[in-house]
Order: sequence, then C-alpha cells, then structure tokens
Amino acid sequence: MVTERNYRIRYHANGKPSIFEFYLFVNPLQPDCYRFETEVMRLSQTMCNPVDLHIICYHNQKTVIDFIQSQNIPCSSLDCRNDIFQKIYQAALSYKAACFQGKRSGHQYMLAMQEMTKGDYRLFNHQVPYEVAKKVGLELDVFMSDYQSDLVKRIYLRDQKIAMEMGIEHTPSLVIFEHSLSGHGVILTQDLTKENILRQLRLIIEQNRYSTKRKHQPRLRIVHH
Repeated sequence: MVTERNYRIRYHANGKPSIFEFYLFVNPLQPDCYRFETEVMRLSQTMCNPVDLHIICYHNQKTVIDFIQSQNIPCSSLDCRNDIFQKIYQAALSYKAACFQGKRSGHQYMLAMQEMTKGDYRLFNHQVPYEVAKKVGLELDVFMSDYQSDLVKRIYLRDQKIAMEMGIEHTPSLVIFEHSLSGHGVILTQDLTKENILRQLRLIIEQNRYSTKRKHQPRLRIVHH
C-alpha cells in the first residue's frame, strides 16, 4: 500500500539533490484546475527536494471554447463567449494582484476564489475579488489598487507569452524542469495526480543520468498519460 511516507523522498542527480521547478497553467474558474492545483501543491509541500511552484493563469479563445464544451455550458452566442472570456480575465488579474503580496498569499487567494465560485463561472462578479482578498487577509487597499493597475495587466500579458513559448494549448497543464537539465523539461497535460507526477520526476532523473550520452534532446516533451 502506498502511504504518504513514500512521497518524502529526495531525488539526486549526479550526486547532488535535484531542484525542481513546476509551472502549472490554469483557468482560474475551471473546476479541474482547482483539483489539480491542490494535488500539485500538496505534492510540492511533501517532497524533500526544493520545488519552486509557479501557478500561471492562461486562456485564449481556444481554451475558452474547450472550457465551455467540457463544462457543457449552453453558450452559442459571441456575447456569451466574450462574457466568459472577460470573467476568466478578471479572475486572472485578481490572482496576479494577490501575488504582489507574496506567492503564498497568491496561492491562498486562488484556492479561496475557486472555492467561492464553486466551479461556476457565473458566480464570479466584480465583488468576488474584494471578498476573497478580505477572506485571506490581504491588505485590501493595496490589493484593489494593484488589481486595477496597468502593471498587473502587463504581467498578465507576460504570463501569456510564457505559456505560448512553452507550447501550452490546454488547461490545466504542468511543466516540470529539473535545474541541472539545462532547460529541458516535460509537459503533463492529463492525469496530474501525485503518483503520475512522481513517475515523471523519476523519468526526468533518468534522463539527466544519461544526458551526457545524448547529443540532441528536445527542450520539452509532451506527456499525455
């Protein structure tokens, strides 16, 4: 039987402890993203190796259509799609504003916002960011100023560029890097469970072990299982 103790392991590469970087790309109003966020957070907190977790909101017209279809939302008009797009956009900006008060505060804000909207995008309105910020103990005046600022919009656009450069097409998606692999990593697009992520970490370590024998390696490989 697999127990939590099994997860408290330390990965080594070339005799040195491995350092991992996780980029989790999400739609902040998508129920699946909430489940995977909690899974990835729980894993990163129980691993012995250092894990730098970045949660990045990403959406475009394609991911919005995917979201509508996956949630069986009756939405056939352009106005409806634009409304959903704008709600996701505002939720993403509010999360980024919360991150200005610390990454941990941003993660807490994200989870609280998703719990408040209960997987129903219609429950997100202009009051939600303020109520969530108050609930998680952010400095409200600072948060609201950041939320409405041009700076948070520019950083949001930078995040979209990061997602496109990494080849992200779906949410949720998890990109895993191990620092000694010189930028080579893996993208998980399905089954973002602790067990599958740990399996991929082991494969990354194996890749690192034999990397000196390989002249050509893909920067990222996509894993769909």
